[in-house]
Amino acid sequence: PISEIHFKDFTSPYLPPPLFFEYSKDYHLIICVHGLDGNFYDLRLFKTFLTLALPKENLEFLMSGSNQGKTYSSIEDMADNLLCEIYEYLHMSGPTPPKYISFIGHSMGQIGRAHP
Repeated sequence: PISEIHFKDFTSPYLPPPLFFEYSKDYHLIICVHGLDGNFYDLRLFKTFLTLALPKENLEFLMSGSNQGKTYSSIEDMADNLLCEIYEYLHMSGPTPPKYISFIGHSMGQIGRAHP
């Protein structure tokens, strides 16, 4: 679990899990939402860091791009765009829903994500 990660774990070289390592069917979806004038590449370092730091976790990432070029729209419109993108992603990813969904939002991406 994430709560068991300690900083000392990051000092050793990263070795990928063996090919026979089996992930559980449960997965954790992490949705990364960029900020003002951003794009879906803006939070890729978070994706890389989490993937390397938590090699045994079954993480999937949605690098949101639904508001790319539209960040001067209303917060309501951006929230609707994000919701549609998430719904489409979940619909296309198969019958098993994620066990957890987390958001990483930068600046306006966090505001749009938090809008009711």
